[in-house]
Amino acid sequence: MTVRETGLSFHWQSQLVRNIRSDIPVLLCAGYRQVAKPEEIETAGIGRIVSEHATSKDLARAIRSLMDRRG
Repeated sequence: MTVRETGLSFHWQSQLVRNIRSDIPVLLCAGYRQVAKPEEIETAGIGRIVSEHATSKDLARAIRSLMDRRG
């Protein structure tokens, strides 16, 4: 789901996912390097940010990193 498609902010989208399953790590793919302040990202429950231009290898690393943190 994207901000552009839904009109919802990344804060709201993250909250929607976490309301369904709080144990699911949230990965934000963003077109801009500085999407928000670090404290806003943490408050939103976002575990990792990657560029929307990331390669499949970058995305796989980000997902692996989130899953490893999850335990």
